[in-house]
Amino acid sequence: MNQSHDADVKEGSGGLTDEDLMLRSANDDVAAFEALVGRYRGTLVTYFAWVSGDRHLAEDGAQEVLVKLWSVRARYRPSSRFRAFLMTMARNHWIDRVRYQVRRPDLAPEAAELLADQMSGGFGDPVESAKNSERLRVLARAVSVLSEEHRETFILSCVEGWSHADVASSLGVPEGTVKSRLHHVLRRLRVLLGSPEALP
Repeated sequence: MNQSHDADVKEGSGGLTDEDLMLRSANDDVAAFEALVGRYRGTLVTYFAWVSGDRHLAEDGAQEVLVKLWSVRARYRPSSRFRAFLMTMARNHWIDRVRYQVRRPDLAPEAAELLADQMSGGFGDPVESAKNSERLRVLARAVSVLSEEHRETFILSCVEGWSHADVASSLGVPEGTVKSRLHHVLRRLRVLLGSPEALP
């Protein structure tokens, strides 16, 4: 692969869709794959942090999924949204390799700090940063009480900001199911956050 092509992908990847980058990756375009990693590594770390409650598991899970993504790149078809393709891999990884090795999540302090960084973009004021981290710990404990399907829906919709259609596609459920789950999640979180004694 010539260096000028690599530079074009790295500099212009913002104009390429995820699907374009994945198709280039399927043809062994390393620069295109690196651009995808840049877009989605944070999403994967956040996903695994919320479902596992463990920062190290989150980082390891994200890395393992990305390694697997490269190894199965030739299987990708443009008829499948890349987000859905990647999320299916992440969910299967969680089910097959992680879920049965960990207890029901009780968010570790370092995982809360990671989530604070991921969600807030950081605060210049250390006092405000500490307050934000504590809010996230409380929220994460509340989310850990939810069922796994409700947690996943919350993560993709409320944390990652995906549309209902994208969440539905990624989780393999109808869009109406996503809306119903979110309604339940938000109602349940209001109750839990109003009753800290109910949290783990």
